[in-house]
Amino acid sequence: MTKFNLRHSRWLALLLSGLIMPGLGQIYLKEKGKGYLLGGFTLLVILGGFARFMSVLFALANVKAKTQDYGFHPYRLVEEAWQLDHRIMIYFVIALAGVWILSVVDLLIPRKGPSHENT
Repeated sequence: MTKFNLRHSRWLALLLSGLIMPGLGQIYLKEKGKGYLLGGFTLLVILGGFARFMSVLFALANVKAKTQDYGFHPYRLVEEAWQLDHRIMIYFVIALAGVWILSVVDLLIPRKGPSHENT
């Protein structure tokens, strides 16, 4: 019967980085510098994409408020903002997917040393 070593399990690290957030698996395997870098870049991409979309949304809402008298339609406003800025947002999604894939691929590379056990 084999023991499952939770202390340095690469499978658990893959789950952390693949399903929760890039960099968590690296931090779990005590590669803190790499983990913080991947996690920080992930947060920057998410916040950058959100800030970009919100700035377009608020600018569009400002223009609509000055030019139209009828009611406020948030869903139409979000749809128009997406139509105006969807190419830029797709770049943010591609960057986020790239960091996610890089984080998982980094964990798949075999490591040597006592703290990196192949389980």
